[in-house]
Order: sequence, then structure tokens, then C-alpha cells
Amino acid sequence: QRLRQVEDLVKDAALMAAQHAEATVSLGARMEAVEKALADVLPEAQKHRDEAAARVKALEDGLRKEFAHICEDLSARLSMLEERELSMSGSVALVPTEAQASHEAEAQ
Repeated sequence: QRLRQVEDLVKDAALMAAQHAEATVSLGARMEAVEKALADVLPEAQKHRDEAAARVKALEDGLRKEFAHICEDLSARLSMLEERELSMSGSVALVPTEAQASHEAEAQ
């Protein structure tokens, strides 16, 4: 009877080893399929990433140019306002200084 138990244990161990081998082979096949799918997808993903990066760079460049244009426009408008203020009041400052503001407040 002891021999029978050992034989059963050996059969069970052999069956488990065979199942483990099948699972390992199956997992290996699945891993290969995943690697192949990734290899097929990664170049396309890289292409999309590169295209998106190029679009972002173009947008950034456009925004920088637009910002520079706005700054130039504001600077020109400020200069015009300063010239107008100078011609109207004889003052060189567009915005009164604190001393000028307190002097004007006292005058009123």
C-alpha cells in the first residue's frame, strides 16, 4: 500500500509538472503575441507622438510671434499715449508719480 501511495504521488507530480509546462508554453506564446503586437503598434505610436510634438512646437512658435506682436503694439500705443500726455500737459510721465499725485491732491 505504501508503494501505491508513492506511485500516486509520482503520478500527481508528473501531471502537475506537465500542466505547469503547458501553462509555461502558453504564457510564452502569449508573451510573443504581445511583443509582436507592441512591435506593430510602437512605430505608429512614435509617429503620432512625433507629429503631436511638431504641432505643439508650431503652436508655441505661433504664440511667441503673436505675443511679440502684441508687445510691439502695446509699446507703440504706450509711446503714443506718452507723446499725447506730453503734448497736453508738458509732463514727460504718462502716469503721475506718488509725489505728483499727492501734490495734485493737495491742490484740490
